[in-house]
Amino acid sequence: MICAVSMAANNKVSGVIKDAADKTALIGVNVSLKQGDQQVSGTVTDAHGKFSLEAETGEFVLECSYIGYEPIGMSLIVSGSTNLGTIEMNEASTELSEVVVEGDAVIQKVDRQILLPNKEQLGASSDGMSLLQNLQIPRIVVNQADNSVKTLSNDDVQLRINGIEATTAEVMAINPKDVIRIEYHDQPGVRYNGAAAVIDYIVRHHDTGGSLMLNASNGVTIPGWGEYYLSGKLHFGKSSLSLLSQYSPRDIYWTRTNTEA
Repeated sequence: MICAVSMAANNKVSGVIKDAADKTALIGVNVSLKQGDQQVSGTVTDAHGKFSLEAETGEFVLECSYIGYEPIGMSLIVSGSTNLGTIEMNEASTELSEVVVEGDAVIQKVDRQILLPNKEQLGASSDGMSLLQNLQIPRIVVNQADNSVKTLSNDDVQLRINGIEATTAEVMAINPKDVIRIEYHDQPGVRYNGAAAVIDYIVRHHDTGGSLMLNASNGVTIPGWGEYYLSGKLHFGKSSLSLLSQYSPRDIYWTRTNTEA
């Protein structure tokens, strides 16, 4: 029984994503497997447009999203390793026109990139982590299943808020509307203790007021299992008081019966 569970969890769903017009590989496409509203696995395409995801046996929806292209969603029944072959994405003329008009959504500096979230990205985000997912930064993988942020080579990404190193829970406590810009260092060097990459949220400070946020998206579909985050912040003058709480229940019971004759 244990062997069967292990084999089911090692099913591979793979493929390659290309531009439908010129057939070139698309790098950094966000690919995820979902069951309902729950993301169970996620990755981005590599330098050759290829992706690979792990999944248990069952029914899923494969979603592919990329800035400037129409999103794709397809239903899958996974019962073993599956190669989907080539998936083609079509350009979205409306999204491309927005990028051209804004022009300064990404500002390239010598040592970093400055990303300015637009209204659509801010409106579609519930916290700092989902905003990062919606920005679709090349070579950055945001796994909504466990709220981890890694590079394509699976190295940890250092998170910061206004230049100060922060935890995942602190990033999830950010109100997207407070984000002024995000600074992305893809080659941070020794200044950041040898981190593979650094993402720094520059957020505005409020003199008065506060906020309260609850994130239970990773646990509502499976009672007794998931990641739950509760955060609150109160501002007064130049100071602020923060409360961060994380609850990670793992409520699985195993039963084994042995019969001997």
